[in-house]
Amino acid sequence: MGLWSRAWQWVKAADTTLSLLDMALRAIGASTVLGAVAAVIAWIVSNPYVALVVGMAVWIAVAVSLLVVMSYRAQSVASPNLGSADWPDDPSLPFPLPRPLPPDWSSKQTLFDLSFRLVDLITPEQIMSQSKIRDKTFYKCTIHGPAILMPGRETRFTGKSEVFDEPRPSQRESMWYEHEPLQASTWFTGVVGTERCVFRDCTFVDIGVMADPAQISKLKNHIAGGGDADIIGSISPL
Repeated sequence: MGLWSRAWQWVKAADTTLSLLDMALRAIGASTVLGAVAAVIAWIVSNPYVALVVGMAVWIAVAVSLLVVMSYRAQSVASPNLGSADWPDDPSLPFPLPRPLPPDWSSKQTLFDLSFRLVDLITPEQIMSQSKIRDKTFYKCTIHGPAILMPGRETRFTGKSEVFDEPRPSQRESMWYEHEPLQASTWFTGVVGTERCVFRDCTFVDIGVMADPAQISKLKNHIAGGGDADIIGSISPL
């Protein structure tokens, strides 16, 4: 992990700590006020001992309740429900709009039924060193651009792949970027490479593809319904 990534993790950790402290102070303040009010009322109508018990009970109940509620709200803001009405789809489009990836996506080998931007798969640690996705299976996902995908070795496209070339659906050839067959790993700026990945029944929106002519021929045949496309021997980008 690079220095920038470590600094960013420290900032996020500090922000989380301050948020929890703020929630705790608010809960303690509110519960103290309400507990004192309850104790005064109990003092007036009963005796000091009852007032103490009532005040402490109210203090604990209010503090716990407020902490639970505020913690839930903070979690909801940090990790929005991807299927909620906060992220409505456009009914005029034949595909779902992109949404943030789940917080634990990087630890999962298979991503299922998600709609996201291709560049969101590149972590901050990868940006300055390489931009390659390894060992992932994408099943029934909708992958959005604008971006250029460069499928590398042991990448498979299987099932039914749909392609939407927004905003130029009539210019299908504009999505293909041919290069000469590579003899060694090469750096390409601005592309997202894959290695040992599977795309099964996925939809691609405004995604260009860079490959040599043989691999592009395989992919065109696959999109037309001609079976799987296995990018087995292709050199991967760095």
